[in-house]
Amino acid sequence: MDKKVTEYTDRLNELMKNLFKEKSEIRKMNAIISIYNEGSTEIKEEDENEKYQEYLKVYNDDIRPIVDDIRNKAYDHLKRSSCIHQCNAYLLNYARLLNKYIRSIVDTTDQSVLTVVKSINDYNSLDKLLEHAQKENINIEEDVYLLKLLGQEIKELNYLYVINRSLINHANKVLLYMKENGILFDTKEDKILKSTKELINNYCVFHHLMILNIPIKKIYEEKIKESNDLFSTITKKLKDEGDKLTDSVFSEEESNKILKSSEEIVQYAERILGENKKKRDFFKKYREIITKRRLEALQYDFSYQEEMKEEILNRAQLIYRIYNKVFHVNKNNHLKKLNEIAQYTDSIVKGNLLLEKISAISKEKNLVEQNKTALENPHERLISTKDDFIEIEIEVENPSMVEELKEKEEKLARYPE
Repeated sequence: MDKKVTEYTDRLNELMKNLFKEKSEIRKMNAIISIYNEGSTEIKEEDENEKYQEYLKVYNDDIRPIVDDIRNKAYDHLKRSSCIHQCNAYLLNYARLLNKYIRSIVDTTDQSVLTVVKSINDYNSLDKLLEHAQKENINIEEDVYLLKLLGQEIKELNYLYVINRSLINHANKVLLYMKENGILFDTKEDKILKSTKELINNYCVFHHLMILNIPIKKIYEEKIKESNDLFSTITKKLKDEGDKLTDSVFSEEESNKILKSSEEIVQYAERILGENKKKRDFFKKYREIITKRRLEALQYDFSYQEEMKEEILNRAQLIYRIYNKVFHVNKNNHLKKLNEIAQYTDSIVKGNLLLEKISAISKEKNLVEQNKTALENPHERLISTKDDFIEIEIEVENPSMVEELKEKEEKLARYPE
């Protein structure tokens, strides 16, 4: 009979795994239909449902009657057992069974104990997360539906697993109690029969439910991992959307061009002013050169350019401050915060915080546009100022003298005394 019980335990085990698999597939098909309203999935759904019904039929028509028959025969056998005068054989057999079962409990490695360390996520908050994502035009609908399905499966598996674990633990305690409290020494006939029935019942519960709970535990752990992985996919998608939005809102392409252009204008102004300074200093040094314009007038032009250069520097610095604060510092701060949120362990909290950050970044679009205008206005004035910033031309009465003095200075520079 033990062999037959083991055989049907194995069959029930395999059947149970197939039932879970087909039920999961049916749920997925229903989810796809509800999300996309795709008629093409109906054939596959019918096929999966047929398999599911076939497995149920095998259990109801084949396995369950045999299991009931085995149980009834075992109980009849116990009822027919009796001892009127000599009960030593019963006592010895009872003691042998009890010791055998206790040793089995001690030697058995319970593989049906959960090893998952990650907590199951809060599925009740998914609708809120989905609603928030839809407001930000982020499509996570399919992932959320699949996550809900996994939540239902995990809930059912958890219910079944917890019940089985409770029965296993209770049976274990009963068997150990029977051993420790010497119940086997009661020689009354009805007590022996009752104790033997209790002994066999509890051992069967312990042994066979533990076997059945192993695949449940395995599927349960896989579903939790699948759920956590899917949650990670959603939060990664939200993080990527946040990064993409930040890059778009705080696009540095145009602002970078303006910044680079302003830096080039500053360099241009410094170069022109440097050239003009050399000319001014040259003619101030050699007063014998007769210029068509008085040196005082030339000094006025040079002083005006110095003022313009200061104006260029001030506008360039304003452009840099706006660029740095709005397009560089703010952008990096948002990206840094998104990275910090991505490190959170609670997926729901992480998802909501990412969406809140995305919403906050979206609200900054208008402000960023205003700051783009704030960059463009001083830049346009910089360009206008640059056009007026030209090299000073000095006309002289005696150009040959100018050339001679320049050659003289070049020689002195090469061969100092």
